[in-house]
Amino acid sequence: MQKFIVVEEGGETEVEASDAAQAASEYVEDQYDASQIKKTIFVDVRVFASSDRITRKNGKVFSFVVQPEEPECSNGEHRWQDGPIFASGGSVAHTDTCAVCGMRRRVDGNGQNPEDGTQGHRTVEYLAAK
Repeated sequence: MQKFIVVEEGGETEVEASDAAQAASEYVEDQYDASQIKKTIFVDVRVFASSDRITRKNGKVFSFVVQPEEPECSNGEHRWQDGPIFASGGSVAHTDTCAVCGMRRRVDGNGQNPEDGTQGHRTVEYLAAK
C-alpha cells in the first residue's frame, strides 16, 4: 500500500491504496453516497503520490459518474410507467412516473457533464410527485 493525495475543488485528502486509480475510486465512494443524491453527478479528482505533494508533478486526473440510487417507494415497490420519449442528441430522454407513489424518474441517454461540456452520458434524476 502507498499513500496518495487526492485533490478535489481545492481540498485534499490522503488515501492509502495500491495505486492511484484505487485511491481515486475509494475517495469518491467515501465522499459521495449514492443514496443521498437525487441526480447524476460528475466528479473529477487529481491524484498524486504522497511524495509528490510539494511539486504536484506526475498527478493524474480521474473522472467518475455517480448515479443516484433509486429512492424507496412510499407505498411498496415502484411500478414505473414509461413516459413519452424525446430525441436527445444521438439518444433519447424520457420521464417515467411511478404508478404507486407518483415519483418521477427523468432519464437522458445524452446527458451533459456540466464540468467539461462532454455529452453522451446516461443521466438519471429523481423528482417528487406532482
